[in-house]
Amino acid sequence: MKVIVSGLTPNGLAVASALSRHGADIVAIDRNPQNLSQAEDRLDAMFLEGHEGTQESLSKAHADEADLVVCATRSDELNRFAAAQAGRLGAKGTIAIVRNTAYLEGAPGIRSEERRVGKECRARWAA
Repeated sequence: MKVIVSGLTPNGLAVASALSRHGADIVAIDRNPQNLSQAEDRLDAMFLEGHEGTQESLSKAHADEADLVVCATRSDELNRFAAAQAGRLGAKGTIAIVRNTAYLEGAPGIRSEERRVGKECRARWAA
């Protein structure tokens, strides 16, 4: 399974680490060289320095061949945009980590089950 993680935040690192342990081929994108350097010591992955949401970076990471693109920057807006961009480039699946639930109301493609899981995750992280 080929996975692109866009944004090496704590959430992005956790997702990349877990998927890597389960055999996924990870490509990590981050614009901060320090984040990339720290992640190189912790992850078995390919690393790409670039803006997490641009067509250029996602194309260099081969989003068109990705089974999954996880957008995990600190910006809800950027995560939503990057996920949409990856989908347009041909990624089979995308996940945008969104903290502000107001962005999810009425959003196309968001099922009630995804909302329930999101609420459970937020409750765990808040504890």
